[in-house]
Amino acid sequence: MKLFVKQILFLAWAMPSIGFSQETTVDWKSGLTFQSTDANFKMKIGGRIQYDHAFYTQNDALESIQGSLLTENGTKFRRAWLSNVGTLYDQVDFGLFVSFEGGKVGFRGAYMGLKKIPFLGNIRVGQLKEPLRLEVSTSSKHLLFLERSFAVDYVPIFNNGLLIYNDFLQKRLSGQFGLFRNADLNKANDLEANGGYNITQRITGLPVRREASFLHVGGSYSFRKPSDHSLRIRSKPEAHVAEKYYIDTKTIEEVQHSNMINLEALYGWNAFSVQGEYLTTQVKRLASSLEKDLRFSTYYIQASYCLTGEKRTYKSSLSGLNSVRPLKNFDGKHGYGALEVAAKYSTSDLDSQTLIGGAQKDVTLGLNWYLNPLTKVVLNQVWATIENEGKLRVFQVRFQVAF
Repeated sequence: MKLFVKQILFLAWAMPSIGFSQETTVDWKSGLTFQSTDANFKMKIGGRIQYDHAFYTQNDALESIQGSLLTENGTKFRRAWLSNVGTLYDQVDFGLFVSFEGGKVGFRGAYMGLKKIPFLGNIRVGQLKEPLRLEVSTSSKHLLFLERSFAVDYVPIFNNGLLIYNDFLQKRLSGQFGLFRNADLNKANDLEANGGYNITQRITGLPVRREASFLHVGGSYSFRKPSDHSLRIRSKPEAHVAEKYYIDTKTIEEVQHSNMINLEALYGWNAFSVQGEYLTTQVKRLASSLEKDLRFSTYYIQASYCLTGEKRTYKSSLSGLNSVRPLKNFDGKHGYGALEVAAKYSTSDLDSQTLIGGAQKDVTLGLNWYLNPLTKVVLNQVWATIENEGKLRVFQVRFQVAF
């Protein structure tokens, strides 16, 4: 924490000197921003606080199999982050995201990169998001629901490595390619980082981009080789406060590698948007193994509509969607913010061959109230069905400030 604050203070002090004594502007653009007059030097200080409450109940059938819940309600800081991102000499970018939830301090993104490289595009190294899923590309500040779908449980969101990305055809076509090592998430500084390696690539297209509508389609592939020849996938209901994992492959041994494919699509038209993804992973066993290869899959489809006329805007292939910006901010008098309703269906199947990891289906309804571009309240009702076991209901609410 002290190091983070010192870095911010140093950069804020140094910006005018670095920029060859140019005048430096200071303003608020969804975060405290320092920028030189020629825009070659820029730094933005941000953060997010997400405070969740949840109430959940199991039916008798699920309770008889999984056991009683320790509690039927809970609360937690889902995210408490500070961030510092910027550009130096128009060619170098950097970012540092530090989390403080769960009583631990850890990285949630720490990178440096080069921009505008001829033919190649852009390069980043550090702790990065693997370019594998559209829902992961969108910042946690701008999520439609409290939690992402089951696909985030198949592989971690962040990993250590190198990412190359570029846009073509006036940003109608985008490509990303990355090489990653499985270093520790919270430390991000393993000396050996010998947890295996991953090769991940993604290509997306934007065949439609008009004032009132856009269409995004894409696909990605990841080759993943764990050094300890093991793999585990497990999922909670799409409610993070509920600490119980209802479907779980347990540790799968004798894994040679896995192949992961993801397909994605997103359509927006004025106040309406619909998005879906399908992810499948094939687990290849060692040649010496008597066990058969495995295959798991998950998909979701979600839709939203802004009752007050706002719309979700497309940011980029790398960064996904922006959040809703109210036409009138809440002021207690004439402005009431923006209201958005949403629905999602998602499923994950962790049964394959003789391995019974379980299957789960979730139906989620949501109501989002955006008081202003930086503050929102989210209500979610989740109905989870664990196949051949029972049902779980979760009502959850989030209070969020993010800039």
